[in-house]
Amino acid sequence: MKIRLPEILLICFMMVTQNLLFAQADTTQSHQFFIQIEPENQLVKCGRYLELDTMQITKIFFTKTDSSLFWTMDEALDLLFARQHGKPLYFIHGFYGASPPLTQRTVLAFKKLYLKDSTNETTDIIHLVWDSNKLNYKQSKEAIAKSRTNLSDILRKAAQRSANQKVDLLCHSMGNQFLMETIKGGFLTENVIHKLILAAADFDMTDFVVYQQGLSFVADKILVLYNKKDKILAVARLRNAERRLGQRLPKTKILPSFTFINCSKMKINHSLIAKLNRHTYFLASDEVRRQIHSFLHTPKDKV
Repeated sequence: MKIRLPEILLICFMMVTQNLLFAQADTTQSHQFFIQIEPENQLVKCGRYLELDTMQITKIFFTKTDSSLFWTMDEALDLLFARQHGKPLYFIHGFYGASPPLTQRTVLAFKKLYLKDSTNETTDIIHLVWDSNKLNYKQSKEAIAKSRTNLSDILRKAAQRSANQKVDLLCHSMGNQFLMETIKGGFLTENVIHKLILAAADFDMTDFVVYQQGLSFVADKILVLYNKKDKILAVARLRNAERRLGQRLPKTKILPSFTFINCSKMKINHSLIAKLNRHTYFLASDEVRRQIHSFLHTPKDKV
């Protein structure tokens, strides 16, 4: 199997520079859950993240009486809705984001930085875990193609269980590509998202121009966070031979449901590594997180 130089660079960046050093989270049980998607399998695994100490987390899988880890989508969502606390935020990670080291750091960062923000009203993070741990970027794209039905089912059925019949969703990096490919393929056509955040989106700018109408149809309001200095997306641009949505403001008319924020000059407060990769600012920058909280929790916001 031939691996191109841009893919090697991207993997190195993801494995080394995304090792965010968000230590010293407290030891109370976190309100973070997961649904683990298996490509081409309508059954899923689910559970919650448990903090072992200030530096470690572990995945606790919910199991059936026969010790099976697999649940139908409805069963998994019923388990999560019985345990969450009212205002969940669904999260789709990016390339290699399901690896244990990156999962651990992301969960601890959400715990320490995001959920503890004074302006935060989100009660739970629901991680939508997909098969992104490939050594080949192309293989991860193939995993997305095989999982689009699963993602649409999760969002649709989660929305049906929500108070306003819609969910809030945050996508990071290649997680944006997962959502966009699900919309492009016609797998998600219902208006099931209230607030959608596209952070450091690893998605073709040209495709966004064509499919922004589809995004606007499935989501009421959309916040796009971009950074001109994003090192990870610079490598992704080489691999795809196309500028990424998370790098620049599109040179086209933008629909009213979209808000673009340039994060290039916003201070990254919490990790030297994050300052170097300029890719995980949605958690590492206090100012960016305030923008996210303001967007999600606008007073008297109506659907």
